[in-house]
Amino acid sequence: GHWLVWLRLLCCVAVLRACSPGCHCQVESFGMFGSFSLTKVDCSGLGPHMTAIPIPLDTSYLDLSSNTLTSVSMAMFRGPGYTTLANLDLSHNGISQLSPDTFSKLRYLEALNLSHNSLETLENGIFSNLPLGEVDLSHNRLRQVNLDAFSSSRGHGKPLTVNLSANHISWLGWNLDRATPNIYTLDLSGNRLDRVPTAWLARVPLRWLSLAGNPITTIGDKAFSGLQELTDLSLSGLTHE
Repeated sequence: GHWLVWLRLLCCVAVLRACSPGCHCQVESFGMFGSFSLTKVDCSGLGPHMTAIPIPLDTSYLDLSSNTLTSVSMAMFRGPGYTTLANLDLSHNGISQLSPDTFSKLRYLEALNLSHNSLETLENGIFSNLPLGEVDLSHNRLRQVNLDAFSSSRGHGKPLTVNLSANHISWLGWNLDRATPNIYTLDLSGNRLDRVPTAWLARVPLRWLSLAGNPITTIGDKAFSGLQELTDLSLSGLTHE
């Protein structure tokens, strides 16, 4: 019986050693007899001098929030462990800009949290090669957003949820030469839109849309006429006529 106890201890130590200093790794097992496992890695609160962090090969979730990062680059996401990464949290930092290739190596990334940063612009196509299903860009400093950033280079891509709430957005558009962004859910609440961006939204297959808390004073009869798939619309907090 003692050797089983030691075996379990060695297993646990191995998991802890595989985790980068200052980070915490949590292994979740799936399947019969735990034959399949994924690792959640929490590296939040390490500080702004953080560089590329080696992570376990089976990492599915990486938390890099609250590190006072002002920029991130592709070099931070290199290494074998990043090939399986499905969920990346970069929230509550000071990130002010992203280059077009920042996330280009994260080929299986499904959820990206960039909320509570200092982003002012989004490069066209920055997310286009990623199989994203959810992008949170709330609580940044975005003023103009080109929906090209969310156009998929793989055709329509999977249904996408985009949170752009609590920014400074007064303009929304996209390049008609690019593929239609497959956005199903779009949160534009708490921005500075003074009108419904009808021409741009009509081309997106939206099911859920929030324009709540924008200074929209007038809504025309055909403001939402092109949104044939729309089932949920929030207009609370508007001073429309």
